[in-house]
Amino acid sequence: EEAAQGYALACQARPRSDLCISVANPRQFAEPRRLDATVHRIAALCDDVIHLTLALPPDTPLDYAPGQYMNVVLPDGATRSFSMASAPAGNLVDFHVRRIPGGRYTDQWLGQARPGAALEIEAPLGVFSYHEEDWRPMIMMATGTGIAPIKAILESLLDNDDCPPVT
Repeated sequence: EEAAQGYALACQARPRSDLCISVANPRQFAEPRRLDATVHRIAALCDDVIHLTLALPPDTPLDYAPGQYMNVVLPDGATRSFSMASAPAGNLVDFHVRRIPGGRYTDQWLGQARPGAALEIEAPLGVFSYHEEDWRPMIMMATGTGIAPIKAILESLLDNDDCPPVT
């Protein structure tokens, strides 16, 4: 039915002849490393989402691509992952964190955290990012705290004079 209406059914596409698939050179990301950070600002965005801004030491900038994430290292070595919600700029990094009732980090630690509180992070992690060589109009969609990496990408695109059309 959808094919008859002219829709492309990518999940069912089959080549009709030999083809060559090429992949662009993978982007090189900075090596993950462990860093000390402090809470710079913490504020509620709504009942269950917190806007957390971490400060890194001034002499230790975090080289990350908008769209990547970091791990918070808990005292027992366990980690919790959160996407950066801001484009790289100086030593401050924003996050949107959903509070999970009873959660060891989001409810217990963040519930008591104040500016100046110390924590250890591991970053940057992940490969989700905008690839400049793939310049074309984009549609970006996200819900809830999933907007964080999209927001970071959009902020970085706004700083780019050669930004593709984005919806």
